[in-house]
Amino acid sequence: MRESIEPLAAASSRVWKDRPDRELMLVVDVGAGTTDYSLFWTVQNLNQGQLKRAFPVEPCGGAIRQAGDTLDSLLVAELLRRANLGADTSLRQRVSDGLYRRGVRQLKERLFEVGEIIEVLANDERVSLTRDEFLATDGVARFSRKIREALSDLLSKVHPSWANSVKDRALKLVLTGGGNGLPMIQSLANEKWSVAGTSVTCRLSKPLPDLVKEEFDDDFAQEYPQLAVAMGGAMPMLLDERVSMLEWAGGAPPPGSLPRYPTRGI
Repeated sequence: MRESIEPLAAASSRVWKDRPDRELMLVVDVGAGTTDYSLFWTVQNLNQGQLKRAFPVEPCGGAIRQAGDTLDSLLVAELLRRANLGADTSLRQRVSDGLYRRGVRQLKERLFEVGEIIEVLANDERVSLTRDEFLATDGVARFSRKIREALSDLLSKVHPSWANSVKDRALKLVLTGGGNGLPMIQSLANEKWSVAGTSVTCRLSKPLPDLVKEEFDDDFAQEYPQLAVAMGGAMPMLLDERVSMLEWAGGAPPPGSLPRYPTRGI
């Protein structure tokens, strides 16, 4: 299986068009252990035999070994710091174990949804934390910077010809995975990015495919980001992944058929 099939599957059901369209698409998949990102040139045209293809754009993508689990650990560390437990390692372990048994991921989700959590720890210490306070901690700030630096590095390394592909259009941003709703991930759509030296805005894809939005309830919709890879890979509308491209092959409409490039970097 090619490296980029997972982000492509997660994005497929959310980027299909009913009109001719070509665009540069950046997929950011925030899971539990890693944040994966991939760059594609998508070619969609119903007037040309259902042509729907995705060409990985070199250097294609990458991953950082930080994601949802990283924030879980940072949340526990911050709550322990606020509890003033001192140097008693056994007490710190007991309080930490209690938080994990209670469900750190659910605690984190409540913090981001409600804006504040107040917890009574295993030693009966009462601690509180607001969303803004957590986002301002050094660990979370480093996590946010690391993601931005990784995406900036990817976009800066594409061939200079790709600057022409985004001059009059935005970069399509697809956010997926269980952590796609995190504030530092959602804020990626509000920034200016540099593609081969050209500043470009992001156009955020819709959070749900029309099929899910119309046919399923809110509970299922909340789970969709974590199911996106499996659902996208099983649907007949999966974008057809082609060989990777080094240089931009042309605009909309292209000057001719897109050339086939030798596979590199997949």
